[in-house]
Amino acid sequence: MQLIRPLKIRTAADAHIECSAKYDLVEGAHIEYGASKQLTEYSRLAALVRVGHISGVKLKLLLTRGQHSYRFDVIFSDVIEPVAVLYGTFLLHLCTVHYIASHQLILIDSKQRRSRLNQKNYKLS
Repeated sequence: MQLIRPLKIRTAADAHIECSAKYDLVEGAHIEYGASKQLTEYSRLAALVRVGHISGVKLKLLLTRGQHSYRFDVIFSDVIEPVAVLYGTFLLHLCTVHYIASHQLILIDSKQRRSRLNQKNYKLS
C-alpha cells in the first residue's frame, strides 16, 4: 500500500527521478528515492535508495539489457542511521555524475573525433 502518491519527474534526456513512501506488511514502512535512465533502445540503468524501519538502508542498482536483468543490492545498515542514508545518497549521486561525465567526455568526444577524422579523409580523397 502506498502512503503517498509516487512522485515521478521525467527529464528531457529520457531520465526519471522517483520518490515514494510505501507501507508493506513484510517490509513495513519505507521511503524510496532514485533515478533511472534509458541508455539505448534495449538497455536501462536504475539506482534506488530504500530507507525502511525493517529493511534498513539499501542501495539497489538495476541494469536491464534486452530480456536480461542484473540487480545488485548494497546493504549499508540494518537500522536507519543518518550516516548510512547520506552514504547511500552520495553513492546514488556519484553514479549519476559518473554516467554524465563518462557520456560527455568519452562518448561524445570520441564521436566528434571520429567525425573530424572522416572529414579529413574525405577531403584528402
